[in-house]
Amino acid sequence: MSEEMGCETMRKTKPFEKEADLCAAFLGRVPSDQGWTAYPETAGWDILLTHADGWQIGIEAKLRMNLKVLSQALDYPWHDAGPDFRVLLLPASASQYRELADALGLGVITVAVGARGQVRLEPDLFGTPQWLLCRNWFYWNPTKRHTLPEYVPDVAAGVPSPVTLTEWKIRALKISAIIELRGYVDRDDFSRMQVDRRRWVTLWLAPVENRPGAWKWREGCAERFAAQHPDVYPRILADMAEYVDSTPRSGVQTRLAV
Repeated sequence: MSEEMGCETMRKTKPFEKEADLCAAFLGRVPSDQGWTAYPETAGWDILLTHADGWQIGIEAKLRMNLKVLSQALDYPWHDAGPDFRVLLLPASASQYRELADALGLGVITVAVGARGQVRLEPDLFGTPQWLLCRNWFYWNPTKRHTLPEYVPDVAAGVPSPVTLTEWKIRALKISAIIELRGYVDRDDFSRMQVDRRRWVTLWLAPVENRPGAWKWREGCAERFAAQHPDVYPRILADMAEYVDSTPRSGVQTRLAV
């Protein structure tokens, strides 16, 4: 270790092969005890970072800076929802773009990986509770902030064609949970979950015998949505148990075989 540097030497080799690796390194530094929550692939951002006080930071991760990166971070109608701060997540080798980004109202967080795998952020967003006072990022003053999903997405950030946990997907997972818990889903369930049943009954569901207006999974379709979200779905399953128990069906078994 160099005495002049006074710290661990950063790797000379390329530390990140993919943007997903860059995002994973950053997400690994998000503390669990300071009010921060990171939502991967949310509201059009690679990461939507939120704080318990309400602030939102939209993060766009790129291995290389170019005009497309700037456009992705800047492009939005003024009246749409948005974060309080817009930030580029870059490797440490791209730190020379800070002044350009600053002129456009974009913050920059660079990520470096030490020889022993230690991840360092510059600026160290989580290094002080007075994070907002220590940053010179431009405040975008959105007319409204992004609506946060009901569940933190269990998806990878920064991957091409990412799997996302949209509002519709959460409703679909709730429908899946109802079928798993009760054995079937009916018209009332679709209405309460605000899901159009027509696509479901056409593609994925089969009628329940002797029960008009009720459906169960077709063979091979039961894992269609749940398999994409192995962490979120069990939570939805637990949350929907109360709903299923509070909506009994008279004259019919509470649970049917799928």
